[in-house]
Amino acid sequence: MESKKTFWHDLFYTVLVLGAAVAVCSLLSQMHDDNNPFAVLIFVLAVAIVALVTNGYLWGVAASVIGVFCVNFMFTYPFWSFDMSITGYPLTFIVLLVVSVVISTLTTRVKQSERLRYEVESEKLRADLLRALSHDLRTPLTTLLLYTEILRSHKYDGKAQENDYLNKIDTKARQIKQLSDNLFEYALVTRDTVVTLDPPAHFSAILEEPLTDMIDHLQQRGFLCRLELGSDDPLLTVRSQYVRRILDNITSNILKYADPQQEI
Repeated sequence: MESKKTFWHDLFYTVLVLGAAVAVCSLLSQMHDDNNPFAVLIFVLAVAIVALVTNGYLWGVAASVIGVFCVNFMFTYPFWSFDMSITGYPLTFIVLLVVSVVISTLTTRVKQSERLRYEVESEKLRADLLRALSHDLRTPLTTLLLYTEILRSHKYDGKAQENDYLNKIDTKARQIKQLSDNLFEYALVTRDTVVTLDPPAHFSAILEEPLTDMIDHLQQRGFLCRLELGSDDPLLTVRSQYVRRILDNITSNILKYADPQQEI
């Protein structure tokens, strides 16, 4: 399917460019009674363009042959007859052929270099994605394991705190599922996809619960925390799952690099 699409693409542009060259030469021929002095240059340019916008060597070579024929048959005296004995005809053919082969070679190499660069960038992007996903998954997984261990060891005060820890485990499990869904979506869409934001919500509704979870997690790991939300509660338009990812990344960095004796 792709090769067929490429064939029709190359055929269309070859016919279009050569047709434009014939049209331009026809207009210029009306200004001259004898040979059109611009025909060779115009078809050299046409062959160069065909070689540039098509794939491989075939179309450039075909355009050079057609170009030589048009120059000889349509724009060189005697008009509308094919004469192999015309002075300079072999040179014109060789020039057009060399131009098409050289430009086709250059463009083929450029396209191969671009393809190689794209593959390298794609591989780097995949590696970056795996690193980012691993980093994003680490914190909710660590939190989930922490609360699971607390419940298994019965280190909680009463049924209410047990249910609270179960709810936190459920939240983190859903967050991990959301991250895996994001990875699946990433495989299906391009990088240009527009992010859809959640409806506007108050600061407290968006950040209070994930900040509380963050503090609880840090305190379980021996850190000193103090939460100051302030008196304002403005409306924000964000993507809530990204807010949690940001806070999880901050948490991960705190666990790695912060001093537990310093208040957070």
